[in-house]
Amino acid sequence: IGLADALTTVVIPLAKTLLALSRHAVVHKSLLPESIVLCNGEVLLGQPVLAAGERSILASPEQRAGRPLDPRSSVYSLAAMALWMHSADVANFTALLQARAQLPTSLAAALAEDRTRRPALSEKFIQELGQAVRELQVAAVRSDAPVG
Repeated sequence: IGLADALTTVVIPLAKTLLALSRHAVVHKSLLPESIVLCNGEVLLGQPVLAAGERSILASPEQRAGRPLDPRSSVYSLAAMALWMHSADVANFTALLQARAQLPTSLAAALAEDRTRRPALSEKFIQELGQAVRELQVAAVRSDAPVG
């Protein structure tokens, strides 16, 4: 799946759901591809069960370290999910993480190791993800690559 498609079909709708949850002081602790269901164009979020000590590849650095989470932890996981959906395997995912400077600005910022350098989970962040989709679509047209 293309990065723009991942953002449009899953990550942006999921960000809206997580933003609504954060307004009630709820932080989803294990965003995994397995916890997301697409149903009639809607993104539904479940709660998968992880084995004791298991960590998601999409977990924020603070989550992997066992530190307290806040909505910026979800921002990291959302960006990581977009890359995961685009990459399809661990090697490509790792390469994309290492090349984050080549990503749209909003995604690169969301993947900051230090959560204080990540954008807040907000309407502005969701709008910036939408801008990233447009940037990716324009870049694809310029390079004559498939859009998505």
